[in-house]
Amino acid sequence: MTSPFRELLNALLPEAALTTGALAVLGFDLFAGGKRSRLQRIRAAVIIGLVGLSSSFGALVLARRREFGMLRHLGMTRRQIAAMLATEGLAVSGIGLGAGLLLGFVMSLILIHVVNRQSFHWGMTLHVPWVSLAVLALVLLVLAMATTIGSARGAMSFEAIRAVKDDW
Repeated sequence: MTSPFRELLNALLPEAALTTGALAVLGFDLFAGGKRSRLQRIRAAVIIGLVGLSSSFGALVLARRREFGMLRHLGMTRRQIAAMLATEGLAVSGIGLGAGLLLGFVMSLILIHVVNRQSFHWGMTLHVPWVSLAVLALVLLVLAMATTIGSARGAMSFEAIRAVKDDW
């Protein structure tokens, strides 16, 4: 007697393709949802992260409005304030990106060498897509800087006198 899952596999795949490796690949594709689904989840995560970064830097700009007004009184230009905020955004994003890459690498090692062997009784080789990770990291840093510059426009949209008026 065969299981319904095995009957479904027999109907979908020829008998020769039902090796352990083929079943592992099929299971992985079913579990992961395929490449298109993974790319959609990555896009959603990037958009959510950028919205969070934008809102936090927008709140930061509002909280530091007087500081920016005082810096404008001392002679800083709007461009210099934007560059300062972009540098802060780059630093925060770089730290977050580095921590995320490190934690992701550690989690993948645990999943591959511990969980996979204990749960599924088969191993995998580790392949790190260095070029893809570097390109993604660079794109994320550029997007983060653009997001913080967009938030910085809020810091530059007011007059310096009005920003420090409460201190007088």
